[in-house]
Amino acid sequence: MPIPGFHPGLVCIAPLGRELLIQGCTLIPQSVLHFIEESDMPQSLSHIILHLIFSTKDRHPWLETGVREKTHAFLAGAVRQCDCEAYRVGGVADHVHLAVRLSRTLSVADLVQDIKTASSKWVKAQGASLQDFAWQQGYGAFSVGMSQKETLLRYLDIQEEHHRTTTFQDEYRDFLTKYGIDYDERYVWD
Repeated sequence: MPIPGFHPGLVCIAPLGRELLIQGCTLIPQSVLHFIEESDMPQSLSHIILHLIFSTKDRHPWLETGVREKTHAFLAGAVRQCDCEAYRVGGVADHVHLAVRLSRTLSVADLVQDIKTASSKWVKAQGASLQDFAWQQGYGAFSVGMSQKETLLRYLDIQEEHHRTTTFQDEYRDFLTKYGIDYDERYVWD
């Protein structure tokens, strides 16, 4: 149902009991605002798949077998708590890879901060030997098309085998090069 006198374009909300006159502006009294908020609005839709990579602080092998599987499961749950979908979490003792569908309302930086913070607290609570656990400050986030999703999932599944011959640093450099990301080696590792 159209609102009388409402035209697309610049909209101004008039404070109650006041008139607002601005050239080129459609005047909408606050009493009508609830109608606009409740009416059908166009949806914002997205399907953004990310490959996230980050390591433990100084690539310390904190995530040995046993702790690793539980940490991966926790990370998947933390991703879901952010209204995103975790397709897969993989990795080895010194780093993780996540295949994630990003929520349309969340930035990559906020997602990574939230899951790192929650998982770091959780890992530290798993035992006295993990009290000093920390993730590196940085991370890598790479876009993945739908046609590449299954390839990414298979890659995450073979991390143990892959890292028998490739270090985290070499793997990460390869991703930066593949995606054409300029970087300064002095600031990549922490």
